[in-house]
Amino acid sequence: AFQFKATRKPPPRFISIRHKIVVSMFSIFSMFSFCVLVSMAAALAADARHSASDMAEMYQLLGTEGLLSSPAFVQVRSEIRSNVGGSRDPEENVRCDFQNLRIDLSKSTVESNDLAGKGMHFSGVAEVGGKPVDLVVKTLGHYRTYNLSMNKLVRDFGVVNLHANSKLELKFAFHDHATQEPVVMDPFYFSFHDIDSGVNLETLSITNFTEYYVQQGHKLFITTDNNKTTFTSAPSRSEPAPYSLDKMTQQQKKNSVTILYPKTSHFKVIVDVVGGQAGRNFLFSGYSLIC
Repeated sequence: AFQFKATRKPPPRFISIRHKIVVSMFSIFSMFSFCVLVSMAAALAADARHSASDMAEMYQLLGTEGLLSSPAFVQVRSEIRSNVGGSRDPEENVRCDFQNLRIDLSKSTVESNDLAGKGMHFSGVAEVGGKPVDLVVKTLGHYRTYNLSMNKLVRDFGVVNLHANSKLELKFAFHDHATQEPVVMDPFYFSFHDIDSGVNLETLSITNFTEYYVQQGHKLFITTDNNKTTFTSAPSRSEPAPYSLDKMTQQQKKNSVTILYPKTSHFKVIVDVVGGQAGRNFLFSGYSLIC
């Protein structure tokens, strides 16, 4: 004969209490999740409004009442322009003159990293007469940084970090490695990279140069005022910074400028970050493949 084993059911009151506990815990968890989602949505909306405000500010800056209305403001689309007014056919296949002295930061070491004090000291960036030459970068005037730890050497590039809505003049000077006396360099190339926009605009101003080179199809805005030429990033999304000179993408090349300097022991540039709240990085190197 078959035997059936009876299963004892818990009392109805026990089921009711357990059910209430589960329902209460689920309700608490649901309310907590809802509050978190609401807070995240509010934060994202605030960021979006802030970014939209910053972008609107930039477009206004570059709009009909901003730089674009200035008679001196032109968008240069040719591959090469000279600060003395010369230009070359943008279809011309122009390359850098390899006989000019080449500066190479990738083989250097950083002896000091105190931009506003002793300076960023890059040891052994070139050779003159068989002797190693150092590059020292210093600030001229007040320096405001957003992230000081970003000032460093990264593979082929030196990096300087600047706070939003700040302008900075930098002096690049060459010194004999042994004596630290100034060294007059033969004509050489020097490049600046990652001139792009996020919620900020970046500008680079140069003087006392022979020629500059930009990639064909670039979107930089270029103005010339007497002996000063300024490169301003166009409002767009920020592009990843390059990490190697020989592996730069076409867009990274379009965000770069290579400058040919005459014989000199030093040169100066002005960098500026317009708009936004955070900082921007300015990258520099010696010879670049954009020309």
